[in-house]
Amino acid sequence: MKNSFKNILFLFFAFSFAIGISACGILHNSTSSKEILEKYSEATKNIKNLKFNSINNMTITSNDKKINTKINMDGTLVSEPTSMLVYVNQQIDDLSENTSIYLKDDSTLYIKEGASSKWIKENITDENKESIKSLKNLGFTDKNLQLYRDISDKFKVEEQGDNYTLTYSGNDEKVIEFFKKQSTTSDKLDNFSYKNITIKLIIKKSNYEPVEIHTTIENQDKTDTSNTVVTEMKVTFSEINKSKITPPSDIEH
Repeated sequence: MKNSFKNILFLFFAFSFAIGISACGILHNSTSSKEILEKYSEATKNIKNLKFNSINNMTITSNDKKINTKINMDGTLVSEPTSMLVYVNQQIDDLSENTSIYLKDDSTLYIKEGASSKWIKENITDENKESIKSLKNLGFTDKNLQLYRDISDKFKVEEQGDNYTLTYSGNDEKVIEFFKKQSTTSDKLDNFSYKNITIKLIIKKSNYEPVEIHTTIENQDKTDTSNTVVTEMKVTFSEINKSKITPPSDIEH
């Protein structure tokens, strides 16, 4: 159970890296990617609660065989007091598993495996306490916001309806090192190079709040290039500063 919770939390917090729309075109006015990202960073500081949908896909190709893992999460986050309610569906090839996570406060966590089981109160490890702390800024950490600012000149900017779309694609060393430090599986990828990283941010023009964060990481075996790991994380946000959490009615206190 603890390992399952740890993996789910890791994928959940990955959304911080972690993206019609009518007319679309390259931005030609005076608003630069640097200016947009500075205002985006300021806007995230004022977010106190939100709803999100996170789709996380990992495809491992080895010896011409593929393993596909997909984790879909629908949840609500509140920073003060810290609380979270997330419904998770995890699929590995043809196998599927549902998990619900309810963080009542900093020290009270409930998990339910499947639809028919009961909520179980879990002990929170010191490692998970550190992860939970990052909920206070809803995953918009200073480190990833700083990364966006550091590579702001490498983002292509487009206007898409009511939004700005900023896209980075490359394998700059600064970006690679950032993702290595954030990953809990970096030691398992020592023999893999970072072929390409794509970061796509969709930001509201009106208030610079996030609409979507979409990150794709392509890893390739250094000795056998046919062996690859492709990780894709896409998170969409809604009801910013309008969200509340209603505790599950079937929890036994």
